[in-house]
Amino acid sequence: MLQPTKRLVRLSPNPPAGSLRPAGTLPLRWLVAVLAVIGCLALARPLDAQLFDALERLPLQWQLAENDCRAKLLKHQIDPTGGHDRGPCEAVTLAATHGTRLLLEYRISPSHVLDELQASLWVRSAQPGPRIGMRVRYPYVHDPQSGRTVSAIVFGTAHRRAGKWDQLRIDNLPKRLREKEAAIRIEHGADADLRGRFVDAVLLDVYNQPGMMTIRVDDLSVDQMVPVGSVGVAARPSLPDPANGLASRTGNPLSSGAGMPQAAGFAVDTITRIVEYHGEPLSYLRTLGFDAVLLPAAPTAEILREASRARILIYAPPPSAPNPDWETLLEPVAAWYLGTSQDQARLPAVQREIARLAALPGRWQRPTVIAPAEAWSEYAAMVPALVYDLPPTTLGLQPGEEQDYLADMRRRTKQSVQVAVGVQTSPPSPLVQQLNAFANHVGASPVDDYGWHGLWLQSMRALQQSPQAIVFRSSGSLASGLPVDQKRALAVGFINRMIESVSPLVARAAAAGPMICPTGNYDVQRLNLGVTDLLIATTQSDSPQNVSTGEEDLLQIRLPSTMAHRFAWRLTGMTAERLDVAQTPQGPALQITDPDAAELILLSDDPSLGHRISTRLARLAMPAALDRWQLTSEAVFQIRTDWDSLVAARMVPPTAIPTGLLTGAANTLVAGEPLYRGGDGPAALRLARRADTWMMRSRDRMLANWTPPAGLQTSFPALLAPGAIPLQVSLSAQTQSGSWSRNLLPIGAFRSPTALAHSGWSHDRRIQSTSRSEVEVLSAMDEGQASRLRVEVVSNTDAPLPGGYAGTAVRVRSPAVDCPPDRLLRITARVRTLGFGGPFQGVLVYDSLGGPELGTLVRGADRWQRIEIYRHTAGPTPLQVMFEVIGAGEAMIEDVSVNIWDERSPDVRQLRPISP
Repeated sequence: MLQPTKRLVRLSPNPPAGSLRPAGTLPLRWLVAVLAVIGCLALARPLDAQLFDALERLPLQWQLAENDCRAKLLKHQIDPTGGHDRGPCEAVTLAATHGTRLLLEYRISPSHVLDELQASLWVRSAQPGPRIGMRVRYPYVHDPQSGRTVSAIVFGTAHRRAGKWDQLRIDNLPKRLREKEAAIRIEHGADADLRGRFVDAVLLDVYNQPGMMTIRVDDLSVDQMVPVGSVGVAARPSLPDPANGLASRTGNPLSSGAGMPQAAGFAVDTITRIVEYHGEPLSYLRTLGFDAVLLPAAPTAEILREASRARILIYAPPPSAPNPDWETLLEPVAAWYLGTSQDQARLPAVQREIARLAALPGRWQRPTVIAPAEAWSEYAAMVPALVYDLPPTTLGLQPGEEQDYLADMRRRTKQSVQVAVGVQTSPPSPLVQQLNAFANHVGASPVDDYGWHGLWLQSMRALQQSPQAIVFRSSGSLASGLPVDQKRALAVGFINRMIESVSPLVARAAAAGPMICPTGNYDVQRLNLGVTDLLIATTQSDSPQNVSTGEEDLLQIRLPSTMAHRFAWRLTGMTAERLDVAQTPQGPALQITDPDAAELILLSDDPSLGHRISTRLARLAMPAALDRWQLTSEAVFQIRTDWDSLVAARMVPPTAIPTGLLTGAANTLVAGEPLYRGGDGPAALRLARRADTWMMRSRDRMLANWTPPAGLQTSFPALLAPGAIPLQVSLSAQTQSGSWSRNLLPIGAFRSPTALAHSGWSHDRRIQSTSRSEVEVLSAMDEGQASRLRVEVVSNTDAPLPGGYAGTAVRVRSPAVDCPPDRLLRITARVRTLGFGGPFQGVLVYDSLGGPELGTLVRGADRWQRIEIYRHTAGPTPLQVMFEVIGAGEAMIEDVSVNIWDERSPDVRQLRPISP
């Protein structure tokens, strides 16, 4: 291994007169050149790896680590003038009971243990005693009890001047480690493999005595760092794992971060919050509340070092071949991810991949995680953890339907596996493309608000299933700086705080069924933990963006008589607000005034539980308030602007504006501004929730102006995003004249089987092993009757067919038609369904421009329904119309047409979704 040189030696370019050069040696000038190259190679990485942190800006870097004194973090902030140079520094206030150790840690890139490695830190404490240290980890030695890799802590100088600044130092690590490594060999055996050791954190032991203490830290410097994996090391082949890399299912499931092969992919004592990675700084994702990232490809040395430093776990596709130089970096890797939306056909390939992973060296062994689109039971037999992805909110599934769909997937799994639920944080890419095309067409501003309430409610509904993890799907970077991504970052930050507030409760609970809710349009699910119950209530919604709590000011939840004497707390405001159990004629009940769109309620026989959870909520209240306050402030301003735009365009009368709601929301924000500025998190969050509720009610009334008549279902992109109302107004002004062109699809395709075949219509079948299907043409019996296409699907077994992709039995496709660029299109059809009683079942009507995410799901009453889908072409493109039959039932299709809007031809007919 190359080590950095401490000084340069000047060499003479020519040998002294009369000196002789041995035969076969290089000229000295060549030797100088070679040494220079070697020196550069040796110095390049260490010089790049020097670390200096002035500790004067967010995010806060020092974190509470190992302690035996039941330490609590009371306050952690940037002190603007408290540094040793009168500049900013980090100030940490802690409370401790009796003990011997209280460590603060600053994660650094995993670095080799060298004689030259050293660190210094300025520290100020009211009491002497804090001492600097480093944590050295041994990646090939594991604790048999916890499964975690063994580490050793060595300390340097200590703080001696009470109340004054001291610069603490630590160096000469190899010498300091001799006694520690001897102890490790005594505990773990003389043959313990201590190779590959590395430093992963600078530590500060601040324990002095019980009580409160405030520690100020400033100007951390770490010198002569050689990151692990930055230079080649002489590593022996990985040692074989005695258990062949597989741990029993009764082992510690917290293999993530332990670097030890385990059976489970997620932790058991918390809800792991995972986000799809798009190049964001991992420390930034950590500040948003994420525990882990899902990489799109196998991890690199750089991302592994960054994950170790940021305390972020990694889920990633496995490498094609293990790199021995990276073995000491694998600590953050929690599991290997085997793909998203995996279908039945992928089973053999996944089985081969699992067999390949089982043959990897022991250090590379990890549990596997996969997200199937079907065949959940077959995949569960191969992997210990599954991801169930919820449908995008643009499809408009009912909230109860989402719950039933998740429950149905879990029932069909038929195996005990860990469960994660996937939710979409990004709008579907076809929606973004369509809205951008519409905006370019009319010269409007691009849409930058796609809504966040749908993501929030889906996340809360995911919690109702008591999962072990939530995967936040993302199609772009949260750190791009674009307004839409800034709003996404605020939204996921707020949601992650809500999840974290009840994470230990949800992780250990078991779903215990729904609760009766006689008032308020809410679904309330109960999670049971013995003598404690957590109630999660979510508002019911009829459309993707209509998430209003309605006009009710009271949410009532009936309780069984056995809970009549329990203690109850409302946790929604990031504080444990005591609730009284009311006695009603129907029995005991909880009554919540001004309910939020999602409510968290705790019931317990333990009266002290509220106080204990308050401590946890206190540190989450202000970050949650900051995020929601900003989201609400922008939304209140936008909704007022949207109403003014509608009135100016004469699309609604001035009397339609809900002045009371808008005024109440604005006044609430004004009244709460001092609390927000003063850092009163719970109070600011309470007022932000109230303003947000009034804003949602105002939006509910606005969307009512575009409610289609009975029997008509529309899919118009501008109605799927809250920030697209100005675009909708602009489109309405552009389409006040004109008419639709002739039908671009072949006429009379459904007259007979021969006409259908010659017209270019086609269909294909799936899941033929579990269902049988029939596609036929029903010719018109009378002259005034239209010809129809009939599709029937019947299950081959007694079990009902699933919903979603897994239950898609037949797809009918129209012929492709060429569409000119920069034109508005309308796709219409009439569909009638019978059956389809399961969740996420029916006939999904969509087109090749919008894709399934922007489709319209038809099911319900046995009557004809008219479908209207509006699209815009950015360039010349072919277009097809698709009808996917999902589940068992009967569907009839007629009058399918594709038309182009011609603005030059006047016509009295108006575009319904645009002009109410």
